[in-house]
Amino acid sequence: MTDISAQNPVENYFVAIPCAPAEFGSFIGSLLGKPQTIESKHRGSFEIGKDDVVNVFHLVMQRVTQQNDGALMQFTARIVFDDESSVLLTSLDEFVTYTEVRPLVSCQVHLSWVFIVTFQGRRHPEKQEIELSFIASAPDVSMNLLDHLREGSHLVSFRIRHTERTWGGDIESLLTGYVKSILLPEGTLRRFVRTHSSNIATITGLVYFGLSLGGCLIAAKVKADEKLAALSAYLGMNATADMKLDRLLQLGSEGFWGRYFVTMFVFIVVSGIVAIVVGALIGISSSARRPSFLLFTKKSEQAKTMELKLYEHSWRTFVVTECCSAAFPAASTWVFSRLWALT
Repeated sequence: MTDISAQNPVENYFVAIPCAPAEFGSFIGSLLGKPQTIESKHRGSFEIGKDDVVNVFHLVMQRVTQQNDGALMQFTARIVFDDESSVLLTSLDEFVTYTEVRPLVSCQVHLSWVFIVTFQGRRHPEKQEIELSFIASAPDVSMNLLDHLREGSHLVSFRIRHTERTWGGDIESLLTGYVKSILLPEGTLRRFVRTHSSNIATITGLVYFGLSLGGCLIAAKVKADEKLAALSAYLGMNATADMKLDRLLQLGSEGFWGRYFVTMFVFIVVSGIVAIVVGALIGISSSARRPSFLLFTKKSEQAKTMELKLYEHSWRTFVVTECCSAAFPAASTWVFSRLWALT
């Protein structure tokens, strides 16, 4: 009879589970049982490179191994690019040595740890999971740079699946402190403007329209008063009734009041359109958030320069438009008066 074990030496090996047969059920339950979940999201701008990922990896490892008997079973890093493709790296070394040769911008990275931890007072190891995501922008190639600034991604989130409340709370505190340390500060004025961008745009547009309309009405009233004063003075002169009647007919044939109402209507329509354009421009430029970056490729470095320039340009556009909107009503009133004088 042939000795199968001799021909297939691999079959002589086996996996030993560190528990008695009577405790097998509870051991499997500790590994596969439904854990509790802690989730947290933090919005803000950030700038992450490979060194930052290495630092947070060691930060988590140090905390897990210091407090309990824990072992890392799996670590993965999934990088998402702007063409909606992604790459999955299954170790820290793979992540550090990975070089993307395609001209792509890295817009998201999702880190995941799986630990087997034996807590004090418990007989069996239990599975714990940590997920940490940095989302700089949406992976949509059809979106231009300005859309990315307004997209509002700029999100750092983490999820902790744990079977020990104290352990989960400790990891949550660790990750929360880390996330707050990497979020870039935003100036008080810029944060206020961005937060209230829609209200600022609406108020500016309404104020511009109101002032323009008011200036238009005042200029039209002045012109009408001048016309009526001249007519009253003429009618009060010592002239024959036929001459006065001829003057009234002449005034009617000139179409003064017709031009008055037509000019007013056109000016109101144009002022309304300009007010909408001014409000939209202010709303777009003031809602831009400081861009976030995941600097894992050369293309990402180039995109950083472009997006920072666009971000600063958006702020300058907001400031200039707000300053000019204060002078627009006076200028529009002057234009209205000049156009009337030419009619």
